[in-house]
Amino acid sequence: MLELDAQLVGLSSAHAAIAEISFKGFDDVMENHVETLSQLVSEHQIAIDRIAKARAKYGLT
Repeated sequence: MLELDAQLVGLSSAHAAIAEISFKGFDDVMENHVETLSQLVSEHQIAIDRIAKARAKYGLT
């Protein structure tokens, strides 16, 4: 799990850099981004399907 969390931090840092977000605003951006991602997941069935596939892939079913 730590590897996946590190990837998320890396992607979020890259996203902040591209969006020219300062370090001071990074916490707010992360909170808002989590809300945005949650909304995308709730609006798109494919995310739910991917979760099921990932659980099966890693033997978590």
